[in-house]
Amino acid sequence: MAFKNYDIRWSVVVCVALAIGMLFIIAMNRLSLDFDITASLPQSDPVLSDARYIIQNHPIQDRIVIDVGHRGQDIGFLVEAGTLVEKRLRESGLFRKVGFSEEQQAMPHLIADIAGRLPMLFSEKELREKIEPLLSADRVREALRSNIRQLAGLEGVGQSALMAKDPLGFRNILLQRMAYLAPSDQIDFHQGHMVSRDRRHLLLIAEPATAATDTVYARKVEKLIQGVAQELEKSFSGRDSFALTTAGAYRAALDNETSAKRDTRQAVVFSTVAIAVLLLLGFPRPLIGLLALLP
Repeated sequence: MAFKNYDIRWSVVVCVALAIGMLFIIAMNRLSLDFDITASLPQSDPVLSDARYIIQNHPIQDRIVIDVGHRGQDIGFLVEAGTLVEKRLRESGLFRKVGFSEEQQAMPHLIADIAGRLPMLFSEKELREKIEPLLSADRVREALRSNIRQLAGLEGVGQSALMAKDPLGFRNILLQRMAYLAPSDQIDFHQGHMVSRDRRHLLLIAEPATAATDTVYARKVEKLIQGVAQELEKSFSGRDSFALTTAGAYRAALDNETSAKRDTRQAVVFSTVAIAVLLLLGFPRPLIGLLALLP
C-alpha cells in the first residue's frame, strides 16, 4: 500500500523502532532455558518417581572426567601437572570429591578386614582347590621365609599385624578377584594418580558439589578449567605443553544451552524482522503496526 496519502513522521518511526530494538535485546538477555525434562513428567506415577530418583542421585551422570594430556613421556611432569590440577579443583569449592584419595585411604582397612574374615570368604570348592595346596609343609615354609624377608626390608614396614592374621597369604587369592574392578588393563596407578601405559595421559575424576546439569554451575566449572589450563601453560613453560580435555554432564548441559540459545536468537531475530516489514507494508498506520511488536 502506498504511503503518499499519509503523513508519516519518520523521526517517530525511528524512535519507536529503537525502543522496540532495546526492549528486544533486554528480553533476549533475560531468556532462560530449563533443561530439567523430569519436571514435565507425571509426578504421581511410582515408576516414574523411582526413575526420577535414580536419575537425580546416580553419581556417574554428574561426575566430571578430566584428561591431562602430555606429548612427552615424562611421568614426573605428568604427575606434577595432575597434582596441580587436582589441588586447584579442591580449592575451588565446586567439587565434593576429587581424585582417588578416599579409595586409597580405604584400601588398607579393606585388606585388614579381609584378613580378619577369611573363614567366611571361601567356598568349599575354593578351599579344596586353592587353600588346601597351600597347607603343605613346603608351601608353608616358603610362605614363612617370604614373610621374614619382607619384614627385614622396607616393604615389610607396618605389615607385621597383617602377617600375624594371615601368615600364608590367603588374602591374596581374594584380592585377585578385585582385578575385575579395574576400569582397564591399560592403566597404572602412580603416586595416587591413574596414568595410561604410554605415560601421556593422566585421568582425574571429580564429583560436583551440586547437579552438574545446572548451567550456572557448568559455566563456573568451564571458567575454572580454562584458568587451570592457563596456569599449567605458565607453570610448565618451556616444556611440552599440556592439554586438558573434559567430559561429563556439565559439558553437555552447557553445549545444549549455548546451541539452544543461539538457535532461539536466530529464529526470533529473523521472525521479528520479517513481521516488522510485513507490518510496515500492510498496516495503513505503520506506527500502530510497529507497536504490535512490543513484548
